[in-house]
Amino acid sequence: MKIIFWLKVLLLFSSFQAFSGEKLKINYSFLVDKNSTLNLEKVKNKAFKIIDAGEDINVGYNENDAIWCKVEIKNNFKKRFIFIDFPNVHLDSVELFDGQKNQVLGDRTENRSLFYQSYTFKIKLANCETKTIYFRVKKSISFFNFSLNISDVNELSSQTFISIFSIAIFLGIGFVLFIFNLSIFVYSKNRINLYYLFYSFVSISYVLITTGFLKHFFTPNLLYASELRIYAGSLWFLVLGLFISELLELRNRQKKHYVWIKKLGIVNLTLMIFSFLLLSTGLESYLKYFMTFAYLNFATTLFLLVYITLKNYRLQKNTVNYILIAFLPNFIWIIVFILKAFKLIPKEANTEWLVYLNIYEISLFGYILIKNYLQTFQLNNSLKMEILSEKEKAGEYISNIQIKERQQISNIIHDKFGSQLAHISHLVALKEDKLLLSNFQELASELRLVSHQILPKSLENGALLASLKTHAESLSQGQKDLVIHIDAYDFPEEIDEKWTFDVFLISNELIHNAIKHGESNEIIIEIYAYLEEYIFQFSDNGKGFETSTLNKGFGLTNIDSRIANYGGTFEINSKPGEGTIVQISLPKH
Repeated sequence: MKIIFWLKVLLLFSSFQAFSGEKLKINYSFLVDKNSTLNLEKVKNKAFKIIDAGEDINVGYNENDAIWCKVEIKNNFKKRFIFIDFPNVHLDSVELFDGQKNQVLGDRTENRSLFYQSYTFKIKLANCETKTIYFRVKKSISFFNFSLNISDVNELSSQTFISIFSIAIFLGIGFVLFIFNLSIFVYSKNRINLYYLFYSFVSISYVLITTGFLKHFFTPNLLYASELRIYAGSLWFLVLGLFISELLELRNRQKKHYVWIKKLGIVNLTLMIFSFLLLSTGLESYLKYFMTFAYLNFATTLFLLVYITLKNYRLQKNTVNYILIAFLPNFIWIIVFILKAFKLIPKEANTEWLVYLNIYEISLFGYILIKNYLQTFQLNNSLKMEILSEKEKAGEYISNIQIKERQQISNIIHDKFGSQLAHISHLVALKEDKLLLSNFQELASELRLVSHQILPKSLENGALLASLKTHAESLSQGQKDLVIHIDAYDFPEEIDEKWTFDVFLISNELIHNAIKHGESNEIIIEIYAYLEEYIFQFSDNGKGFETSTLNKGFGLTNIDSRIANYGGTFEINSKPGEGTIVQISLPKH
């Protein structure tokens, strides 16, 4: 309702007739009142320094000085109203001396200006009147600069309407992105979204305070809005450092840089606490040193953030581009603001630009974070579908393996042992004791050999090396062109590790893959025992493949997960036409 009321006021003022600058003769001048000791009568006898309309009056850091401004107006036209404008909403007070009627506006007052983005005074001029108007401007315990001018009411109304409209868009966009990222944080618990929430809240607060929007429309009784702006700006720097650190993952990747950002943030927070204590205890004269140091700390933080961001360009190209595109305009605005405070440059940092820069910045990063989350969400869903598909394939694969193993065992029993048992039965009927004994011994030997091929009994005693050699000999005998070498270096004959059976089965799987898929006829198995780990290396002379296009099936995925379960690693290196090397490392228990 308040905003609607003030918009009506603006439309009312816009109906006034604009004055003709050519029919007004205006002179501007000022003088510095050291320690604020002068009154109006004394000021009238002082010499003023002539300035141009809108010229910047920069006092620098101010403790108790006041500035007296004199505006001499000669009206060569009929009676009218003019508007004298001070476009700085952070002045403690601007007191108008116009005959017998005085008026005071400013941050330390509860009075409202006609236009929220400046302190504007409505002056009545009679027909062909010459008038001298005095203003007393105060700004304590801060950097002090301002300008004054006679402005057109239509222009002021238009600027105010555009500014209110821009801030309304800014608040709308900020609110929508805040709700989106809050929802994402609640769902995902991602720290980067939490930092964005803090950063956007502080940015919005800083813009509303800096533009004078908050005090004018919502908290006119707040008498320390300028100081609130300083604290909001300090928090802005604090959260900015954390936000960029999180974006670049400095906590994990570059701890040294993260520590520096953290230290500057602690300095910033300490200065805020000390300045508040000085304000509350009346020791305002010492604030100059704290504020100067605070501005230097802000500049140091900014340059360090830019340096760290650029240094990470090669490692995190996309993230760095986002940061530079989003934050660089605001960085430039802040640097200009700081340099202006120290009188190092004459150009003022336009407050209106701060609104547009923050709309751009919050919108861009809010969009990027939401987009990244949606992409991650889609990727996770895709991975879940792949995992379900792999589980289905795994179940089918295991079922097929079990069927094949049962078929093999059935064939062995039927083909090998069935005929032998029938022959032994016939020998029992014939009472051929010698032949019967010989056949029993042969049957027992065959049974032992088959059982060792399935899973050697010696593995129970940890004889992994012997079991692998026996199995390799058995495979080599079955295929004349196949040669399997096993070389062990400091590897014990018997090993007490829980992964012994798995390594044996994995070795069989890798040998099988080398023969079937790699079409190799020579396989070299090298086993090394080191101080803290065991290394198993499988090399073959097969046709090889391109590892970048490798799509791990269930067999390799199963091997990888089994090795990882024991805290080991599983690596495959291969090139087309150059064979394959598989290396497995397993820690000693």
